[in-house]
Amino acid sequence: MWFVSSGDAGFKRDCNLDAMALISVDELLVGQETNQSSLELQIPFKLYLGSQKDIEDARHLYKVVQDHLDTKMLNDFNQKFKTYELFNTYIT
Repeated sequence: MWFVSSGDAGFKRDCNLDAMALISVDELLVGQETNQSSLELQIPFKLYLGSQKDIEDARHLYKVVQDHLDTKMLNDFNQKFKTYELFNTYIT
């Protein structure tokens, strides 16, 4: 079970990012069952957003769960979001 200190919520729009978020979903228990995009998607997405807060969030997520991440999926999402250099600069 994962505990998340804060999260973002939104409604589905017709775009590739939303489709990726819905395809890559982990179940999360928060008083009741709900869905959450995979951490392998959230980390590159935070880097893609690019604010200092988003980069700090991505760094924190990675540090907390790095031993449990699917690195191939993480690398794939970094390539899709074109955040591979940011990942190497700020996260590793």
